[in-house]
Amino acid sequence: MNIIISGWRFDLSALMLANIVFYGIFFLVFPWTASLTGIWRVWRGLFIGWNLLFILLNLADFAYFPLVQKRMQMDAMQFLTGEKGSDFYRLLPEFILQFWYIPFLVILAYIFLNRLIPFSIFKAEILRNKNTKSIFQSLFSLSIFGALSIIAIRGGFQLKPIDSVNAGQMTDSRKIPAVVNTTFTLLRSRGKNNLTEDLSGKWNYEAELQKKIIQPFKRDSFKSWNVVILIVESLSHKYLHNDQKWNATPFLDSLLNEGLYMENSYANAKESIQGIPAILSSIPSLQKDPYINSIYSTNQISSLPNELKNKSYTTGFFHGGQNGTMRLDLFAKMAGIEKYFGKNEYNNDSDFDGKWGIWDHKFLSRVVDELNLSPEPFVYSIFTMNPHHPFQIPEEFAKEMQVQKEPLINCLRYTDYALRTFFERAKKQKWYDNTLFVITADHTGKNVDEVYRVMTDIFKIPILFFKPKDISPLKDSTTIVNQIDIFPSVLALLNYDRAFFSYGRNVFDTTGKNYCINLSYGLYQYVDSDYIVLHDGQKIVEIYDQKKDIYNTTNLVNTLDPLIIKKYNDLILLETNCFSHSLIHNMMVSSKIHK
Repeated sequence: MNIIISGWRFDLSALMLANIVFYGIFFLVFPWTASLTGIWRVWRGLFIGWNLLFILLNLADFAYFPLVQKRMQMDAMQFLTGEKGSDFYRLLPEFILQFWYIPFLVILAYIFLNRLIPFSIFKAEILRNKNTKSIFQSLFSLSIFGALSIIAIRGGFQLKPIDSVNAGQMTDSRKIPAVVNTTFTLLRSRGKNNLTEDLSGKWNYEAELQKKIIQPFKRDSFKSWNVVILIVESLSHKYLHNDQKWNATPFLDSLLNEGLYMENSYANAKESIQGIPAILSSIPSLQKDPYINSIYSTNQISSLPNELKNKSYTTGFFHGGQNGTMRLDLFAKMAGIEKYFGKNEYNNDSDFDGKWGIWDHKFLSRVVDELNLSPEPFVYSIFTMNPHHPFQIPEEFAKEMQVQKEPLINCLRYTDYALRTFFERAKKQKWYDNTLFVITADHTGKNVDEVYRVMTDIFKIPILFFKPKDISPLKDSTTIVNQIDIFPSVLALLNYDRAFFSYGRNVFDTTGKNYCINLSYGLYQYVDSDYIVLHDGQKIVEIYDQKKDIYNTTNLVNTLDPLIIKKYNDLILLETNCFSHSLIHNMMVSSKIHK
């Protein structure tokens, strides 16, 4: 009930914002076009069609939200324009079949609107007002309606119009998507592309960016290990070590016991297009647009492949999806990757799954062949296709792996099998023993059993550093690790001897800050060993004690020591403003920062 009550401001704001032009025409033009009934037939048709579009988009969030854990925003329209690849149109028939009730509900909505706004209303109103409606009355009605509309669109009388983050003032931040609506989030996110920075002089950006330059590691001589970063699609931490309930990842579970398993690890965001730049270039997702699609995508950036090219490494990126999907091939070039190997390079459509790309077990086997042909040392990233909606399994494995009601878990079994066969083949190759493997996820997957009880679970993924014979097995449950930390941590393991820029940190350096920061539901989420802090870009709106309140039920924002609140407020503002400054001024490589 609280969610319904809290949501009415956002519903009314969206309703008025979406239809303000139609309402204005109705009040301003209607009284003087009594005889032009054709105009009103067109008006009515456009009004119904326009609102049906937003009804469709709200219903489409039944399919979209479980995948990304946020309401649809304008960046989702990039699936339609092709900026995030052409996969949407290829999968559209599958979506229609799975979510058949959405077109059905749209048809019902059309019938409802058609009956709610019959043309006879206009006809009767035209005849009634033909000789009585004065200019003064019309303008008076319009002015009253206009004033009320502005209040409704702004969501009240407060200084600034409401945005999605305001929902956090009315309910727990985990319930924000239920309070807002898709129409509101779409229209409010429109045009928000350019970053801003605080120019008050409060922050010393140059000094802060200097701290992002990681100095050479001089403990020993450089280790020319091969590096393979294995990025598993939608691999949530909660899917692993769950043998009593699902037992979906027996191979991955065993592998986690053979290396340095950073258990307290977090994804950068909720989409692959944000996860890949985080892993390879330590680019945090602190803006609403994914970096790859933002106006800053042509900036100079540091990256793991670029740095290792200084050591004569061969570089490459393997992904069995359609070439061009999410512009990953373009980002690969920006990150200094020489070889992109996708569906086109695989060049065998008989292994195409019909939806996304090449079946993982086939593609990963081919990757082993390609690595056998590669000069050493090399640094390669491998991004799997599965588990991914619609969670298909090759026909030959269907009987063996389709044992759960949840399709995602069955698909995860297949992914685990594909990874096992990859490592079984890799172990037999001469390059295997000299290879550092980093295993992680691009982002978390669909929530399949219950709501996220802890706020951080929405981002929690595995990160494993595995090197045969060289890295002792260990599970680290205390160090907080983010995807952006992979790039500098790999270079630390190699004893890299050059300075480089990174927003991530070397997780093996125990003297550094132990924290991560994400953007969730329009709020910055800052996590360290003591607190989880949610910040709306201006102030802290929620803060929870990590040690005493493990399920994040007691918001301490009004009761905690003001000095602690100020400390975290300044930390978050410094971090976010520094990031904006570095993008705006193209300062994400060490050579751009004044010494």
